[in-house]
Amino acid sequence: MIKNKQEIKVYFQTHNESPKEVAKIFNISYRTLAHWIKEEGWVAGSAIENIKDEILQKRLLKKEFGSVINAESNSLKAQIKQNLGDDAYFLDEIILNNILSDSTDKLLLGAMSLNNITKNIALSAVIARNELIKLAKETPENKPNPNLIVAAEKVQKIYIELKSAIFGKETDEKPQNDLEKLSTKELEKLLQNLN
Repeated sequence: MIKNKQEIKVYFQTHNESPKEVAKIFNISYRTLAHWIKEEGWVAGSAIENIKDEILQKRLLKKEFGSVINAESNSLKAQIKQNLGDDAYFLDEIILNNILSDSTDKLLLGAMSLNNITKNIALSAVIARNELIKLAKETPENKPNPNLIVAAEKVQKIYIELKSAIFGKETDEKPQNDLEKLSTKELEKLLQNLN
């Protein structure tokens, strides 16, 4: 019997890592771990599955950065420990705290990274839109401008990426205006609406 089986179980339930990765971390046979997972019904990340990045981001943005990280980390640890149930109490407190710290650090880092990416895409979208409007104003009326078309397509892609970053990739809505399918008059009307 492997002495740290309970530690491995708690780690597996508090991280979204594959069984092969976990087996490497604990230097045990993948087959042994796979057997435990199947026989005992272990689920990777089951103790953290109800903790969503969007919720973390909203909570992180509400307060000042430095103080909220520590408070949020402690709150997450308590929630994950509760999600583990009895498994948390069969493990040495120091080992459990190390596993929970690692898990919460990864969750918080992921939420902060996603939040940062979303903010930068939004900033890029605003800049691109403003530059597109400037370019449209500089183009003489009734004169085609291929640069304007290319710029409009790029701005559209930025907005699609922003929508995907905020609402997820699986949204039912399709872009209302596919620029490749619009006529010149429709494109001109769209540009006039931007001004």
